[in-house]
Amino acid sequence: METASKRYSQLVIFWLLLLLILVTDLISAPLALLSGIVLGLVIGNPYPARLSTVTKYSLQASVVGLGFGINLYQVAETGFTGFFYTAISLIATMVVGLLLAKLLGVGKKLNHLISAGTAICGGSAIAAVAPAINA
Repeated sequence: METASKRYSQLVIFWLLLLLILVTDLISAPLALLSGIVLGLVIGNPYPARLSTVTKYSLQASVVGLGFGINLYQVAETGFTGFFYTAISLIATMVVGLLLAKLLGVGKKLNHLISAGTAICGGSAIAAVAPAINA
């Protein structure tokens, strides 16, 4: 029979090895995402209270990391025209989302989350907006 500390040590080693594999180029990003989804659904989060702060800051770091992946030359090349089209697109998507939500009777917080996710970049936008509106 395994002791609790031995089991805990094995679990920590497993997660550290898994993390090392996922953050290297050994597997692709979609496969890493899929493995995270499967682990989350199968195992779940055994420490939701302890990991809430870690999850919050790791999500913020991931969004910043996505920003670092943008090619600045392409951003400069796009210039004001690209900025204008992006701003109009974001505003239009948010307005249409808010109007549709009112029309369909969707709650205000859910409405903001769905509209922001649709207008910006999906899940990471929803995760970034959720704490701001106390969702």
